[in-house]
Amino acid sequence: MDQLVLLLLGIIVGLMVGLVLLYYKRPVSGQNRIDADYAAVEQMFDQLMTELEEKHQTILQELSDWEQKFHSMQGEVETKDRHEQRSPKSTAVLELDRQGLAPLEIAKRLGIGQGEVDLVLQLKKTN
Repeated sequence: MDQLVLLLLGIIVGLMVGLVLLYYKRPVSGQNRIDADYAAVEQMFDQLMTELEEKHQTILQELSDWEQKFHSMQGEVETKDRHEQRSPKSTAVLELDRQGLAPLEIAKRLGIGQGEVDLVLQLKKTN
């Protein structure tokens, strides 16, 4: 009788171990597969968002650089415009001044008053 009980007990334990192994070795069910796919999509989304944020920062930096270049060029154009707005008379006064002539000599050479020469030279100093 003891042997029969042991045999039945062995069969029952064997069946239980078999069932447990079948449970853990079973193929992935539909819900588990959906969960795995969702996790993979979520990971791809996080990677893409990280890349997008990096590109966004790069674009913002480039935009800032271009804006600085634009303002620099705008200042150069404004300065150039101010110089180009001079009359031929003012340009001649400034050229003769660069050559080292005195205001009275400049006035005589150009046939204009010394006050006008002084005014052009004063304006040059303020700009």
